[in-house]
Amino acid sequence: MPSKKAYNKNLHGLVLSLSDKEAGKIRRQLKKKSEPKTLWKLFHIYHQKDAPEEKKIRSVNDAYSVYQTKLKDFIIDFLHIESESIEKKIASYISKGNLLYFRKQYELAFVELEKGMNLAEYYGHDELQLKLNKLLAKLVNAGKTIIQKSHKSAEVYFEERAQLVENISTAHAIMSTRLKARKIAIQTSASQEGNAKIEEYKTFYLNLEKDKKLSPTNRYYWLNCMEMIYRVTGELEKVDAVNRATYDHLQAFSFINENNPLIGSMTLLKLFRSALDKKDLTLAQKQHSQILGLTTSSLKEELYLFEYFPYLEHRFLLLQKVSSVEIYDRFKEYREKYELYYKDLNVESLFNFPNLNSILAIYADKFDEAQQSLEKARREFKKGRGWRQDIFQTFDLHNMAIQFGLGNYGLLPGLAKNAERLFRRENAYGNLQKLLIAFFRDKQISQENTRLDRLKKLKVDLLILEKQDASVTPYFIEHMNWLSWIEMQLQTGSQS
Repeated sequence: MPSKKAYNKNLHGLVLSLSDKEAGKIRRQLKKKSEPKTLWKLFHIYHQKDAPEEKKIRSVNDAYSVYQTKLKDFIIDFLHIESESIEKKIASYISKGNLLYFRKQYELAFVELEKGMNLAEYYGHDELQLKLNKLLAKLVNAGKTIIQKSHKSAEVYFEERAQLVENISTAHAIMSTRLKARKIAIQTSASQEGNAKIEEYKTFYLNLEKDKKLSPTNRYYWLNCMEMIYRVTGELEKVDAVNRATYDHLQAFSFINENNPLIGSMTLLKLFRSALDKKDLTLAQKQHSQILGLTTSSLKEELYLFEYFPYLEHRFLLLQKVSSVEIYDRFKEYREKYELYYKDLNVESLFNFPNLNSILAIYADKFDEAQQSLEKARREFKKGRGWRQDIFQTFDLHNMAIQFGLGNYGLLPGLAKNAERLFRRENAYGNLQKLLIAFFRDKQISQENTRLDRLKKLKVDLLILEKQDASVTPYFIEHMNWLSWIEMQLQTGSQS
């Protein structure tokens, strides 16, 4: 039997994501620990671009696997503490700038605020950037005739800063409106009121481009928002065009990506999603390879990829007709990453990934695992009080699919009744939900001789509904594809 590989891909990626400054600090701290010959040496082995040799890793210590876990935990804890200290440092610059502003020491205030701005931009602290720019705006108005600069006139000095404040104010308007639009899209896009609101936001963005000369960075934000709006309105050709325009824009203004490497990853994910929307397997394969080849530059980028890539990879593997069991097995690495990143994940991902894992387990006929993942998703949703009600509303439907797979047909009518109450209460009892609940409430599905007929009828009804209702296909992409589930049930039933 071949020996287990010593190389830890996740640890290597984490070490490579460190900046030179961070790596230097970690080396110094590891030297102070009581086991420098193990952790310090292991860190040195992994701190290189290429994967280290197996014999080098094994030579560190017989219990190399334990020490790799210790090193990984040490680095994550270090980054967490470092992030908190950076936030405190930026907050300190804001406090100093505020203090100097009230004392009318505007030039000194600018010096402190610009120090904070550089840190906030580098580490991507958007809220702190906004605070800094509010203070900058006050300084622009208050200090125009007071501050003098030897290397340039006060007028030019403040004109530059006024432009900076204008750019970031515009960016804030773009992104805050995007957040509102996304909430509307998720919660009420099926309603007439929700659709009208989305059109209102679409008009806002189109007018914004006409009325303002957007900076390169703000144009990127604007394209980002238009992609989301066109996706909601179902204009997928425009989604693809916007994603390509975004990619070209980043090529032309590379400093945007250099200042925030996360932007490049986001754009690649969107291009990948567009290829999947078009079911262009060749293009999707190219984008998939590019994403897998990315070298992340920060924990934030690593987390972002984890929060979005698994959903797209799941669709990609289905498009490649990879078996459900194989897809579930391939996702073992993501399940391990979920536990690894648990403390740092955003609230939405904490319940959304277990939900995805539950769906994959349902497809793979692993119903006990599916139930465990679904219960975890429910617990995390309650803890986070998430606003993704659209995901929460699917939990009862997934539970019925699990009970169906386990053969607990007697439970289904009661579960269907409870699910209907929830959908009616949430004003989300659409045609798709009605069809699924009617199926699970039907007592005929408990009988083997009529179960396949009922599944075939549900399939026909869903195919008709998909043609009539434009919201059904996006639902199958975003949540569980019930047509795929039926196909799997029919295959299982025909084999038994």
